[in-house]
Amino acid sequence: MFKILKFFIYICIIVIPVVWLSNYPGEVNILWKNYLIETNALGLLAVIFVLFAVIILFFRIYFYIKNFPRQFVLKKKERNLALAQITLSKISLALSKGDLRSIEKNARKIKKQLNEHVFSTFLIAQSAIHAKEYSKAEKYLNILKNNKDVEFLAYKNLAYVSIKQAKDEQAVKFLKKAYLLDDKNLWVTEQLSLMLAKLNKWSEAVKVLKFINSTNSPLLLEKKAYYMVESGIEPTQNPDLSLASIPTVLKIIEFYVDNSNEKKALDVISKTWEKFQYLDMILIFFKQESYDVKVALRRFKKIYNTIKNVDTDETRLAIAFSAFEAKLWGKTKNYLQLISKNNIDKRVINLWDRLSNSSAKIDTPNLPKKVHEDPLWTCSMCNFNIEDWIIKCKRCGSIGSFYWPKSKIAPTELNLNKNFFLS
Repeated sequence: MFKILKFFIYICIIVIPVVWLSNYPGEVNILWKNYLIETNALGLLAVIFVLFAVIILFFRIYFYIKNFPRQFVLKKKERNLALAQITLSKISLALSKGDLRSIEKNARKIKKQLNEHVFSTFLIAQSAIHAKEYSKAEKYLNILKNNKDVEFLAYKNLAYVSIKQAKDEQAVKFLKKAYLLDDKNLWVTEQLSLMLAKLNKWSEAVKVLKFINSTNSPLLLEKKAYYMVESGIEPTQNPDLSLASIPTVLKIIEFYVDNSNEKKALDVISKTWEKFQYLDMILIFFKQESYDVKVALRRFKKIYNTIKNVDTDETRLAIAFSAFEAKLWGKTKNYLQLISKNNIDKRVINLWDRLSNSSAKIDTPNLPKKVHEDPLWTCSMCNFNIEDWIIKCKRCGSIGSFYWPKSKIAPTELNLNKNFFLS
């Protein structure tokens, strides 16, 4: 109803003036350059309307011609943007499938469609890296390094390519440049410290890891402790860092024991036993120049109270060894019996044998015929096993890659690809 009323009002507004002018047309005389033009009001209005329409048409044509280049560019950009959305979808699909050819092909399309050089160049470089076409990757990364906004990204990737090609000196050069741009990037700091360690530049390797702590990277902190020892710094000079690795913990415990400071040695064991569970930490604590049963008993009680709440078979074995050192045969037997049959290794068997030889009242029980070998340090890169920790693997040459299998810390694995593209 309202629409009908509205339409009627519009009709009235148009029709009434026209009808009124038809009934009262009036006269209009125009003298222009000796020409007399005679018409009425309605004719004059018609002429004005036509003239106004011509002027509007003229301006529309003028602005259309004037804006045509800009409109053409905008239309082209709009079309390219639509094509780019399709191309990006294809890139996403290619990334999920690992289709390197499709990634490179569509990266080149994106470059043309959006007139964009950084993202497309980076994609082509990454595609080349995955395809192990390192020369090609270097070509595109060298283009990127001239752009200050992505300079770090270029040097980081160039370092990665150099490491893959075993060009150590070149890798160090690129890593140092990347490090200057971002000294807190975990991948860059880890790789640079490892490369410096390979060159036996231990002090420099420690400095590179200056921002590393137990929060941002416990594994790198462990490496930092290794480098500290290799650089000649005594663990006692940096007690907090010394708690990050088993080799440094052993040294600092031994230092305190040799200086008759049982309290500090126990404090180190208390802070690190649950994490490392390395039996030699306990055995070093019982080190004596000449055996004294009173000293052994005192140290047993302190060790027992320090680690008893860590409920693991490694703890039970450690307490058993401590009791044996204190000549507490019954205590030794009780804790050996608490060890799960699934976790019995040759250390347990040997302690049973020593216990039965030391006490006529205790016999070695029936133990499983097949038991585990003694735990050994294992290289996370090549699975090479050794009895005593060393900084460099003799088989594969990796630095700081040995881990203790009983430790709660994950293997110190040097994985060059891990988190590389995300870090």
